[in-house]
Amino acid sequence: MDIALVKASILSATYLISKNIIKTLDKGKSDANNIPQNDEPIIFKNTSNAPTSVNMEVTTTNTPINNGEPFEVKGFIRNLPDSRCPSAEKRAQAARLGIELGEHQTLVDPYMKNAV
Repeated sequence: MDIALVKASILSATYLISKNIIKTLDKGKSDANNIPQNDEPIIFKNTSNAPTSVNMEVTTTNTPINNGEPFEVKGFIRNLPDSRCPSAEKRAQAARLGIELGEHQTLVDPYMKNAV
């Protein structure tokens, strides 16, 4: 089934349901006693041909750079996923350096590197 058709169906169903459910009183409150009950569950089936799993092969490389001579990568601020927060240690380290971290940011310490 086409995604646009699924979206349109969901929007239409939502509109029809909300049109039948929402009843406002003189103060704009909905009348919960007039909400119709639906005893039958709505079941959605995946009828698309989209893959449900993907096989991924990871290849590790160790390509020398800088003629194989180690060099320093300076410290930097890294953005974390929304579900992660910096440690108290990294917040304290940033404060000592005069850096204000965002809610989902952390400090990465300087390190040596000689390959990608």
